[in-house]
Amino acid sequence: MNEREVHLNVGGSHEAAREVDPQTPFRILVCGDFSGRGNRGLKRTDRELSALKPVSIDRDNFEEALAQHDVRLERLFSGSDGAPVSVDVKEFDDFHPDRLFDRVEIFESLRGLRRRLLNRGTFDQAADEVRGWTAAPPQAPAQPPPAPAAANALENLFEDTGLVPREAGPEWNRFIRDTVSSYVVPGADPRQDEYVACVDAAISQSMRAILHDPDFQRVEAAWRGVSLLVHRLETDSSLQLFLLDLSRHELAAGLAGDDVSDSALYKLIVEKTVGTPGAKPWSALVGNFVFGPSDADAQLLGRLAKLAADAGAPWLAAAHGSIVGCPDPRQTPEFDDWQAPAAAWQERCACHMVRGRARSSPSNSTSWRATDATKTCCGATAGF
Repeated sequence: MNEREVHLNVGGSHEAAREVDPQTPFRILVCGDFSGRGNRGLKRTDRELSALKPVSIDRDNFEEALAQHDVRLERLFSGSDGAPVSVDVKEFDDFHPDRLFDRVEIFESLRGLRRRLLNRGTFDQAADEVRGWTAAPPQAPAQPPPAPAAANALENLFEDTGLVPREAGPEWNRFIRDTVSSYVVPGADPRQDEYVACVDAAISQSMRAILHDPDFQRVEAAWRGVSLLVHRLETDSSLQLFLLDLSRHELAAGLAGDDVSDSALYKLIVEKTVGTPGAKPWSALVGNFVFGPSDADAQLLGRLAKLAADAGAPWLAAAHGSIVGCPDPRQTPEFDDWQAPAAAWQERCACHMVRGRARSSPSNSTSWRATDATKTCCGATAGF
């Protein structure tokens, strides 16, 4: 691996360590894209960034805080009708496949289509809809030549005998109809199972597409990381946790400019805390972002270092494995095999992300019939 030296000059003055009042609470600010802003291409102006208000979160208000973020992911993929598929998350459980199957519009449409395929009265119309998905619809098996109608058979019989049958009266016709109708069962269309299988495959593929979408996985991982924090930290008046919803683009744009101290995020995180008499400072700044060895990431980290130094709090974030010579930890799980010098990753205290949940699997009560999809779904990864 080619090694490069990156020299960071964050500028500014270095003040002596500030004395902290023992009564000051330990306040953690977690920055990340918690609402899917990057997916939707939303961008705040500098004025909007500097006016943001961090959201306090703990065990008691976790669901309320999640709902407050209006989590929405758009254009994950296009459904069979070409319409883009979107997902709204109102509760933490909405990330589960069962809830997705119940709430996402495309599955409601596919469930209805499946019911219509199983109904003889609506089968033909539903089958036409399925055939519209592909240029090669299922072919009905060859049918044997139709048997001669009963009336024709009787006529042939009487022709052979030279007898002419009398026309049956209405009472006789009614008797025949009532007698035979109890034994006549309309046969199911032989293509029905094939069309139902097509819909089941569409359900599985749609679920797989959502669960494997990078934007969906990032937002799910962000909230699973927050869930780990709030349920493993004993938050109270002395330990407080806050969320700041902004995308990676907004993080970089909010620190842009010749002087970091003039940027929008600097005003929000530094000036409104340590720069304001009586305001409570941040004790730790956590970024739910991954930084690699690129020059752009190095420059952004330099600006974040200046921000954190003036805020009097460390900046914590995830490092991409390529920084420590381990682009894929699954291939080289032992740190002795990493290509970068040990001092390089020890200085950065780099650590890979952790799995936030187990693989998805349908519950006993589920009906979304996407077993194949769950076999290939990776567990969400917590980013911090």
